[in-house]
Amino acid sequence: MLDKLSLREQRPQDGLTLKAGATLVRVPFSQLAYVEVSGKHLYFNLTDGQVREVGSLKDYEPLLLARPEFMRIHRSYIVNMLQIDELSPAGVHTFSGANLPVSRLLYPQLQKDYMKLLFAKRDDA
Repeated sequence: MLDKLSLREQRPQDGLTLKAGATLVRVPFSQLAYVEVSGKHLYFNLTDGQVREVGSLKDYEPLLLARPEFMRIHRSYIVNMLQIDELSPAGVHTFSGANLPVSRLLYPQLQKDYMKLLFAKRDDA
């Protein structure tokens, strides 16, 4: 058991490489709170309060939504469900303090996937 934990800690964390102009930034998925589209800009909001503006959503959306912890909650937002501390039909509140809107049509699926993810994490522990 200790060997498994040690190996897991030595591996580089899964994440995304964001390209902002000529700069490349590696962001572990665990540090990504949510992604927001505003106008023609895409913003990656990190758990430490940093915001990274990068290319377009079409470049990153398939990579995010392929992971079980990420879900589109609104046409302008993809959230890391592991960063949600409060969920209601009125919206999502993240551990970093953001209040995000949730589409009425997407809320039932969000609630279902959120509970499934929480119980899956509990079983892994």
